[in-house]
Amino acid sequence: MSDGPYTPEEAIPHDTPPSEGKPREAVNEFIAKVRSSMTPDELSRLPSETGPYLNAITGKALDNLDQFGGDLATLVAKNYHDSPRGERFIQDPKNNGTLFVDGEGALVTLKGAEIATIQKGIQGEGTQYIKRFDTYDVLTGPNKGKHFGRDERPIPEPKRPTPVSTGK
Repeated sequence: MSDGPYTPEEAIPHDTPPSEGKPREAVNEFIAKVRSSMTPDELSRLPSETGPYLNAITGKALDNLDQFGGDLATLVAKNYHDSPRGERFIQDPKNNGTLFVDGEGALVTLKGAEIATIQKGIQGEGTQYIKRFDTYDVLTGPNKGKHFGRDERPIPEPKRPTPVSTGK
């Protein structure tokens, strides 16, 4: 691990155990894409600790939703499906919420989200889920900029993203 900001290969420290599936790979691809848009000065100011580093990358993407909104929504949905028992939800450092994807595939920020874990001895034990939330703000898509209460427009579980062939 380098002493300064992570290189793309070190985007998530190697000593961080992966969760289920391939969430680390998806996160690293997203980080590399966001980093490629950053100036040398922005790169030099990235924090070296994992949590603040990921918040800075997520914040950069949120500041540039026209460029990264679709990728961030896909990452949120992938993380939800591929990592049910840990690091399932991505925090929104700009809007003090939890990122999620609505039924139309738009990126949203849940406000007042309470994340719970299914207890031991029950089917699905260890799986994280959103127990409740207060409101949400739509960040992308046709309802961009709208604010909804949880009872006004409920949010279903995100659809699993369709794999895209890279030709490899």
